[in-house]
Amino acid sequence: MTEEFYASIKLVSGEELFAITSAEEHTLILQDPVCINAVHGPRGSFIRVEPWMHVPTDQFFFIDKDKVITMTEVDEDNDMVDYYINYLLDQAEDRMGIKTVGGKRVKPSEKMGYLGNVTKAKEKLESLFNLEMDPKAGIATHV
Repeated sequence: MTEEFYASIKLVSGEELFAITSAEEHTLILQDPVCINAVHGPRGSFIRVEPWMHVPTDQFFFIDKDKVITMTEVDEDNDMVDYYINYLLDQAEDRMGIKTVGGKRVKPSEKMGYLGNVTKAKEKLESLFNLEMDPKAGIATHV
């Protein structure tokens, strides 16, 4: 496998991708590819970064070179590399349930949808299964 590099890739489908890339003879190997879209609004133009494929959880994708219109290597000091790395870090934090505000970690609250931890859930489930039937009353009671 050849050396990895950051690349901006334009596919025949019209999609513009950004990824850590390595090239084989007839194939490109993309690691964590993202789709790049330009957004123009009243406050100016911006770049929107989103996952190339939303469903798969794979990190690596293989594309035949005949599906590529053009590709260019992007220097590591380019702003796009910083956007890309920040996006990947945000995605990793989301998967791990870590939220940050101003660079500081924030513990999830009930307002954010946090309902408890594994230990509390385990205790609650165990208390449900430790019920006994009271034959006189016909209901379950705690042991």
